[in-house]
Amino acid sequence: MSNAMSPKSSSYSRASEIAEYSDKFLPFSEDPVSGLYGQLSILKQYSDMRQSVFRAELLQTMTRDEIKHHSKILKNLIEKEVTGLYFKLSFHLQGDNTEKSSHIHLWGDAKEEAELIIQKYIYENNLTVEENNNISFMEAGKKYDVTKETIIETVDNKEEIKKVTTNAEELFYAREDKEFEELMKELDESMQELKTIMQSIDENFNFDADVNIDEIDICIIDEMLNKKIDNNINLYDDEEEEEY
Repeated sequence: MSNAMSPKSSSYSRASEIAEYSDKFLPFSEDPVSGLYGQLSILKQYSDMRQSVFRAELLQTMTRDEIKHHSKILKNLIEKEVTGLYFKLSFHLQGDNTEKSSHIHLWGDAKEEAELIIQKYIYENNLTVEENNNISFMEAGKKYDVTKETIIETVDNKEEIKKVTTNAEELFYAREDKEFEELMKELDESMQELKTIMQSIDENFNFDADVNIDEIDICIIDEMLNKKIDNNINLYDDEEEEEY
């Protein structure tokens, strides 16, 4: 159910957060967030580079010491059940314009086993009243009514609703499929932009004739996606993530 995290994430770190790091990631916890050897670069190198988000609005009723107590217990529970992970566990508290409600992030190796541990702990320790508190699948512009048995998703207009399974495994793979489709769409759009740029350089350039996609090594494509066309445009810069 986790989703990909950006190496330029703007929500990875907050001044008011309370955080715990996995044993593998702890040596880097004092490093800057960004930069060549920053925390995000380390996660990109060693982890799945994914994130999960969980409702935990009742954190707002607790003291910082109480929250630190929960964060340490939860980190140790994950380490006990799923060893060798690189992750940061962030408790983001309501209190500024970017934090609408208190919630918990899992960054890096946001694996399904770890998600289930967090979801269960949050509910059983009264950090939220919602048993289905993993909200990683939610998208901006949509409304959700979450119950124990179902998730009702409202799309754009209130009459267009659909039930979404609450099964964690099905939600996880549904998210994977959606991200793949979005990646293919972005790739197609950017190839079209590349075609336009090349034709502006050489009006006789025939994109279809001159480029055989089947013969391009996937590593070359991956490298191309990260190159800047000029000093002002990077077609593949990650967009800012939605804030929770």
